[in-house]
Amino acid sequence: MSLLLVLLRLLVSSRRCLAAWTVYAALLAAVYASDAGPPLPAYASTAGALCAVALWIVLTGFVTDRSTTSLLAAAAGGAARLHGLQAAAGLVASLPLVALAVGWGWAAGPHPAASRTLAVGLLAHLAAVLVGGGVGALASPPVLRDRALCLAVAVGALVLAFTVPPATPLGPLLRGLNARSAGLADAAAWGLAAAGWGLVLTCAGAVVAHRRNSYGTGAPS
Repeated sequence: MSLLLVLLRLLVSSRRCLAAWTVYAALLAAVYASDAGPPLPAYASTAGALCAVALWIVLTGFVTDRSTTSLLAAAAGGAARLHGLQAAAGLVASLPLVALAVGWGWAAGPHPAASRTLAVGLLAHLAAVLVGGGVGALASPPVLRDRALCLAVAVGALVLAFTVPPATPLGPLLRGLNARSAGLADAAAWGLAAAGWGLVLTCAGAVVAHRRNSYGTGAPS
């Protein structure tokens, strides 16, 4: 937990997540500019955008220089654990955006939203963060070793997720929000599926990063 807080502090103090936060806040302002309130389709739009923003934050949060990762890998107990902790730090840095999106949507309407709508919106945004974070952990520089390839894989994964809804647990959930048919049980089920899906991708990225010696003294300069 202490190392996770250190990594989170590095991510925030270096302002590597500031651009993502700013872009997402601007998008929320555009989505909630009307007085129509926070219907489920609006939450579908902001949750879909948050998936991309969470991926962005996780990708930019990875520390890759040899000297720093040597110390961090030793403190974490191995390269795989360090990879997982760096992905977790990016997820934690994305959580304030979940509260911002759901709270802003609730405040934008003239009438208070139903508690069911708020709960479904919260679960949808959490699922978006988990899916985006999982993709970011697998498409990160320590795994692919090429930043241009990282960007191409990340964008390709997002296109696949949004054009083929069954490709990720987030797709069916967003489709249910757009159709206003998503219930609390459905949102919880897809949220749990997103947590498992993100965990699997993060573990896969950690294994690849460990085998490629992406951290520590064996890492490329």
